[in-house]
Amino acid sequence: MDSQPDVATVVAGMVSENESHRKLAVFHLQTLLSDPEFADTFVQGDGLPVLRRIILEDNANTLAYALGSLNRLLEQNLGWEEVGSEVIGRVRTAELLLRSGEQCEDRQHH
Repeated sequence: MDSQPDVATVVAGMVSENESHRKLAVFHLQTLLSDPEFADTFVQGDGLPVLRRIILEDNANTLAYALGSLNRLLEQNLGWEEVGSEVIGRVRTAELLLRSGEQCEDRQHH
């Protein structure tokens, strides 16, 4: 039976200097945060500032996974204290980049 990693292990992966480790940690975090108990422990265990830092500093899939993780928390009414103007600006930038990428793909297919 697979055991669920603890919050400290996930946060350790999230603060890794290795981008692949960070990406893998936030990828798994999205699923782990579906469990309300894990989500609450993550918030209480100071995981939010680390997640915020990843949102502000990382790119590509790591950013996407971090935003997915934040979304899971917000759905449970957790994590709002880390959603400041910087995070909102980062989400808007990511959204604009995604839309411009979709428009480029549409032009290539037509």
